[in-house]
Amino acid sequence: MKQIIREGDVVPRMVFIVRGSIRRTQNLSKGMVATSVLEPGGFLGDELLSWCLRRPFIDRLPASSATFVCLESTEAFGLDAQNLRYITDHFRYKFANERLKRTARYHSSNWRTWAAVNIQVAYRRYRQRTRGLVTLIIREGDVVPRMVFIVRGSIRRTQNLSKGMVATSVLEPGGFLGDELLSWCLRRPFIDRLPASSATFVCLESTEAFGLDAQNLRYITDHFRYKFANERLKRTARYHSSNWRTWAAVNIQVAYRRYRQRTRGLVTLIIREGDVVPRMVFIVRGSIRRTQNLSKGMVATSVLEPGGFLGDELLSWCLRRPFIDRLPASSATFVCLESTEAFGLDAQNLRYITDHFWYKFANERLKRTARYHSSNWRTWAAVNIQVAYRRYRQRTRGLVTLIIREGDVVPRMVFIVRGSIRRTQNLSKGMVATSVLEPGGFLGDELLSWCLRRPFIDRLPASSATFVCLESTEAFGLDAQNLRYITDHFRYKFANERLKRTARYHSSNWRTWAAVNIQVAYRRYRQRTRGLVTLIIREGDVVPRMVFIVRGSIRRTQNLSKGMVATSVLEPGGFLGDELLSWCLRRPFIDRLPASSATFVCLESTEAFGLDAQNLRYITDHFWYKFANERLKRTARYHSSNWRTWAAVNIQVAYRRYRQRTRGLVTLIIREGDVVPRMVFIVRGSIRRTQNLSKGMVATSVLEPGGFLGDELLSWCLRRPFIDRLPASSATFVCLESTEAFGLDAQNLRYMTDHFWYKFANERLKRTARYHSSNWRTWAAVNIQVAYRHYRQRTRGLVTLIIREGDVVPRMVFIVRGSIRRTQNLSKGMVATSVLEPGGFLGDELLSWCLRRPFIDRLPASSATFVCLESTEAFGLDAQNLRYITDHFRYKFANERLKRTTRYHSSNWRTWAAVNIQVAYRRYRQRTRGLVTLIIREGDVVPRMVFIVRGSIRRTQNLSKGMVATSVLEPGGFLGDELLSWCLRRPFIDRLSASSATFVCLESTEAFGLDAQNLRYITDHFRYKFANERLKRTARYHSSNWRTWAAVNIQVAYRRYRQRTRGLVTLIIREGDVVPRMVFIVRGSIRRTQNLSKGMVATSVLEPGGFLGDELLSWCLRRPFIDRLPASSATFVCLESTEAFGLDAQNLRYITDHFRYKFANERLKRTARYHSSNWRTWAAVNIQVAYRRYRQRTRGNEIDWRSYGIVVGGFAEQREVRFGKWLLRNGIKGCRRTLLRILKKKLMNEERIKG
Repeated sequence: MKQIIREGDVVPRMVFIVRGSIRRTQNLSKGMVATSVLEPGGFLGDELLSWCLRRPFIDRLPASSATFVCLESTEAFGLDAQNLRYITDHFRYKFANERLKRTARYHSSNWRTWAAVNIQVAYRRYRQRTRGLVTLIIREGDVVPRMVFIVRGSIRRTQNLSKGMVATSVLEPGGFLGDELLSWCLRRPFIDRLPASSATFVCLESTEAFGLDAQNLRYITDHFRYKFANERLKRTARYHSSNWRTWAAVNIQVAYRRYRQRTRGLVTLIIREGDVVPRMVFIVRGSIRRTQNLSKGMVATSVLEPGGFLGDELLSWCLRRPFIDRLPASSATFVCLESTEAFGLDAQNLRYITDHFWYKFANERLKRTARYHSSNWRTWAAVNIQVAYRRYRQRTRGLVTLIIREGDVVPRMVFIVRGSIRRTQNLSKGMVATSVLEPGGFLGDELLSWCLRRPFIDRLPASSATFVCLESTEAFGLDAQNLRYITDHFRYKFANERLKRTARYHSSNWRTWAAVNIQVAYRRYRQRTRGLVTLIIREGDVVPRMVFIVRGSIRRTQNLSKGMVATSVLEPGGFLGDELLSWCLRRPFIDRLPASSATFVCLESTEAFGLDAQNLRYITDHFWYKFANERLKRTARYHSSNWRTWAAVNIQVAYRRYRQRTRGLVTLIIREGDVVPRMVFIVRGSIRRTQNLSKGMVATSVLEPGGFLGDELLSWCLRRPFIDRLPASSATFVCLESTEAFGLDAQNLRYMTDHFWYKFANERLKRTARYHSSNWRTWAAVNIQVAYRHYRQRTRGLVTLIIREGDVVPRMVFIVRGSIRRTQNLSKGMVATSVLEPGGFLGDELLSWCLRRPFIDRLPASSATFVCLESTEAFGLDAQNLRYITDHFRYKFANERLKRTTRYHSSNWRTWAAVNIQVAYRRYRQRTRGLVTLIIREGDVVPRMVFIVRGSIRRTQNLSKGMVATSVLEPGGFLGDELLSWCLRRPFIDRLSASSATFVCLESTEAFGLDAQNLRYITDHFRYKFANERLKRTARYHSSNWRTWAAVNIQVAYRRYRQRTRGLVTLIIREGDVVPRMVFIVRGSIRRTQNLSKGMVATSVLEPGGFLGDELLSWCLRRPFIDRLPASSATFVCLESTEAFGLDAQNLRYITDHFRYKFANERLKRTARYHSSNWRTWAAVNIQVAYRRYRQRTRGNEIDWRSYGIVVGGFAEQREVRFGKWLLRNGIKGCRRTLLRILKKKLMNEERIKG
């Protein structure tokens, strides 16, 4: 039985019972208990009714006045407290009117029943209207967390007015709620407490909306304060009126959409002024606005660029002495202006770095030379923190990992296998002892003293030091319980007197010696058990089952008096949990399971089986005469060790006999007194029936095949008036062996008895047999089975509709086993019915469709309705495969001789055709082990050219006068060669060519293909080879020989490209496509192909140092600016494995805008042709220089310039010479000297900065 709620617990909802029953138990005075059963239509949780109607209202939910427990499977629905309160408030005129109080005792039992009925009625009406209970968005008086704008659907607004009046309106799409936040945002002085809702809002239907929470709404109103709070607006409209709120809501949505267009997401607030600072953040890419409130309402605003940082309040917090745990508050508000990349160090890691480099951040010299904690000092400290962070990253490939801090609880002892760990211990007078633990070292040795301490203390010890990983470290650990087990097991070794005299007990040497011995013991156990000792049960724990050992060994340890311990090992044939034997045989019986008298631990991999307490009790009760007879008590000491062993042997014997008979322990079907869910009819096997009689007598019988159980349901079905509660079983039923049966549940059984009421409940039957007697039940059971079998013959389960008359026929089906009814509507309302047996077929309309000439693509309609009468096995051929077979054997299905000897398309012909189709299908299955696989049909578009590696493919081509040419393509062959002519055709046509034949796999086939675009690329690249004049004179152009020669050459070219690129040429961008980014080549080469006038093509190869996508430069500098990205002026294809880096359009635009004085100044326009090739090259160089400086500033100095195509030597002269050669290779002539002078100046400045 499942408990729903206990007396005195809080009532969360009111529950209404639909089906089943629930027991209600209430404690009365003087130890009396009132019990009742709630039937369908009853309810519980009615304490909520008084809670909902109480005035003044109290938020605390009421307590349950009784305990409720389910007696059977129960269906119910519930209304939680908030929804119930909504209904009672909405219909208060009904539940709390004065007339009701005079006519009925208010809050009495009758009133509660009346209220429950009305609540269910109201609930069902709302369900009909809304298809789900009304969804409450916010209640009047609750805090408003966000402002919501309705997109689709409707919301009801209800506001309580004076004198009990209620104002109701419906908000349509475009409306909004939560506008109380507008006044809250604009109020001065500002108040943190959110406003309360002025009305209740409830969804009337499925509604779509979006919301702005209070903080984001406040940000928008503050950002556009000149718009929402100006003096002119106050004069022209009533401030904070309904019109003003509507106007403000429209403007907020406009501002929101503009921000979405600019940032693709609303501005992201990182931290607000006054909030706790959890970490220090360093900006890598993007920008963040910093806003700080000054005195007299002034606001200071600045923008942090890459290289900036925020959260520097943590620096003062880390260095403050004495140290304070409370994190500092932010001095400003920070908001992302665009997509931003950054990394952060949380407070603990930042403190670790400043403590580790204390001599650097807090020395006296620094305090004299710079204003301590000033802006300059914070910048200097941020730079040093990033340097320290990068050094640690180089050493550890990840920030130092703290394992345990000094003073924390030690959960386990850890042994280092590989790597190193730093140990830091605080000594007196501020001194710190530091050491590094190498492989073979250990930490957590405080647990050793804890394990050996007597008397033992459960509290784990504290760590004496802090341990931090310096690099990637491998280790294994033993937790406190396992370590204690080992030290207790080898106590003679770890705590003997001789050891105490020869070594200082618990000293460093002793701890090292103990750690070595623990590892040795651990490894020995691992060798024996392939895993640490496994604890089965501890002394004093509850024994859930009795276990019999089959293979392996288990140690038994029992604590005796005076600290003595008895230990033994249980071998195969032994057992544990024998305390359950006394528990099973004890009279009077006690439900509480016994406690274990010893601790049992596996010494190795062990196999065993167990009998839980209930099954063990069943066996002992069944063989009570054997386990508890008087003769046994006289000959052996009852419950002694010998008796337990004897009992365990007998239990195993009984268990094995049952296993032989039932292949599993006896299965309990139903217990006496349990609810009967179905009536069961036995087909094969046997079931024992046990019934308790008066005076402790028990009646036992065995039900054989043909018997039944659950016949209590018969009286339940025929009882008038009818009662929903299912009857209880009059006996216990247990399977004695593997049993087959079928059952009818209560509802289906009741349907049958009602359907055949004239048979089961007629007056004649009542006179000739004792109604509801044993004979009558047997007679009824026989009749129910007869009726059931009739239904099974007719339906074998509910009729399964295969296809309906007039529906499209997708496949032809051949019946293998079972039967299908065919029903055809004839004229004048007549219906023709027949049954298709195994060997029959349906869907034969497809035969005429396949052979019809001219062919029609539309599938035919079914001429009849087909329904399965029983479980049916069949296989089908879909329309395409059936058409393939009929076309392939057309000489057989559509020859002239057949037409003369039989009526074409008649019933006989269809039967003959179906037989032949099945024969052809089976032959193909034998050859291919699967139906033929169609690759492409004649006339279909050819998407790729395929080269056969292994297997065979049949090629079928329709010729003139109905002739068909058939051939088989072997390995080395190819198909789809129509694409060759398509690739070489001039002028070129985009439409792919059609297949000249049908290709079908005859067996499992391996092949590879080149799609049309890649094939065209190869033929264009080697056009001199595939389309030269000499070839046209020596071979018939586009002939069979030429196609074979071309296919061989294409495969050769494909393999060469694979060797060079490990993949076919990769197209980067096509001429005319949108340019998403500018790409700078680091290693490899890219071909640039541009179509000129009169069919000319300009081709060049970009080497390392080159770039593509330079159309974006003009796009970035164009005024007025246009959002549409430019198109590519050429096609770019990788010729080999290529490395490059790119700057997408937004980042490139940011750089050009940031350095606009450089890219768009007047002096540049006079020295170079603006937007020319030379200018673009110059701009690309400058962009890379700017990009690398940012990389140095934001990602450290780990960048190798040589990996980007620019060789950096030790001196500026080397840079000048090598960079000059690089510029000359890229075609810069006119401005070479100017560029070299600019670059030399930049590089010398960088040398001076670094020095």
